[in-house]
Amino acid sequence: MEKLIHEIKELLLAPAKLFERLKQEETSQSEITKTILVYVAAIPAIAGFIGLVVIGSSGPYYGLYTHSRVSIFSGLIWAVVLFVLTIIGVYLVSFIVSGLAPKFGGIKNELNAFKLTVYSFVPLLVLGAFSMIPALSGLFILGLYGIYLFYIGAPILIEIPEEKVLTFTVIVSLISIMITILFYSIAGKVIVTQVPNL
Repeated sequence: MEKLIHEIKELLLAPAKLFERLKQEETSQSEITKTILVYVAAIPAIAGFIGLVVIGSSGPYYGLYTHSRVSIFSGLIWAVVLFVLTIIGVYLVSFIVSGLAPKFGGIKNELNAFKLTVYSFVPLLVLGAFSMIPALSGLFILGLYGIYLFYIGAPILIEIPEEKVLTFTVIVSLISIMITILFYSIAGKVIVTQVPNL
């Protein structure tokens, strides 16, 4: 956990330095998953569970302004589904990054593509803590910092040429956004809202 906190600080203060170190670091996808990904993937799942089940949300319901929550069971299923889909999503984007890299003059390196993808998703997943309070969920927009991290890290980790890195970043970002929206939509299908307090 200390390593994760230190690396989040590095992502904010010196991302290029972190990516240079990650390039040299001998590790594996499973090790990165166990030490980084499972922790950050749990943040939006746990915070969202608290937000949906404990705090709830307010809004119009049949013409009345009411407060509603989801059932504990429904919230728990949602959190587990979101957690699993988040991990699958990162692996899927990583696979796409590795496959696309040679088409943009980079190298096909599954491990480095995975490092780049995981660390680029860290800001978005950490900011998932805001989903605890539905009114603050709009602050997810700050997770777009991950796009900047991807832009910085792609030339270092998978050697995308500088003149192609912007196009590569835009394409991967659009794919990532579509996957994220799709997976959140899938997770949302399991939510059953309790009858609001009138």
